[in-house]
Amino acid sequence: MSSFNLTGQKLHNAADAEAETVLLVLSVTADAVLLFQEEGYRGNSYFYHTGPNSHAYHVNVETEKRIYFRCVFYDKLKCWGRAILEIGGGYRQSSNHNHPPDPDFVAQRHFRQNVVNRVREGRYVGFAEILESERRNRRYSRRVRRIMTMRKLRNPMYRARIESFPPVPESLRDLTRLLLRDEWREKISCTVDKDDNLYCGSTTATDNSHHVAFISARMRRFASRISILQSDGTFRARPQVPHSAQVFVLVTPWRNVCIPIGWILMERRTIPAYRAVFQLLKEVCPDLNPSMPKYKAACGTFAGLLSRKPIN
Repeated sequence: MSSFNLTGQKLHNAADAEAETVLLVLSVTADAVLLFQEEGYRGNSYFYHTGPNSHAYHVNVETEKRIYFRCVFYDKLKCWGRAILEIGGGYRQSSNHNHPPDPDFVAQRHFRQNVVNRVREGRYVGFAEILESERRNRRYSRRVRRIMTMRKLRNPMYRARIESFPPVPESLRDLTRLLLRDEWREKISCTVDKDDNLYCGSTTATDNSHHVAFISARMRRFASRISILQSDGTFRARPQVPHSAQVFVLVTPWRNVCIPIGWILMERRTIPAYRAVFQLLKEVCPDLNPSMPKYKAACGTFAGLLSRKPIN
């Protein structure tokens, strides 16, 4: 019987070349028997194993003198495999399993955890690209890379992405409050290269409608060089929650193509709303002074609002 000491020492799993996570060694013995603790699927959950080709366990009951484990496949396979760790004593299997150990179990968990962690990073990368990138990692066996498919990982990837963002705001005012907080602004409106941020400000019109503008600092500097500013409103491609009337898009012709300058989420499409939006544009882009040859009839002629003359 092996003798165990709870050292709490942290090290990399040298026994499994496919492992990438740092494991907490619960038990160290003179004959080199290790019991590894690793993170489970849920928060503050763990599973335990003694290395490659071993069974894996969850903690079932914990007392002052013993920790009782049961097989991770207790529910799925109705496995009654059990193990006991004597605190300051030994570790032993107390009941047999109804299945052989899965040699790929730990590697599959590592694969899944690495994919989910990349999703939680908040990068604007599609699920398929993340999965294919991980499947190209040769630290995993061919069998593991074949098993871990999109069908198997789509739901955990979706949950991880949802959990990494705040709850959907109920109004544009709530969205503004989120964007004013540094931790959420960096996650919600950061540019792909993470060197800039799209959010530039919000405004409330005299009719109490609220509007949120997304123009990066780079595009605000570029706007000082343009001579033509065009705009359009899209009504289908807009969020239903929080409520918005349209996404107001500002574009300009540049080298034979039309490029977007910015987007404004508008709560209403009224004259006071457009006046408030153009007042905000004048504040965040003080050097913007274009001609506006085409404009939506719904908002009237507001080219004068972007001139350098004061707005009454």
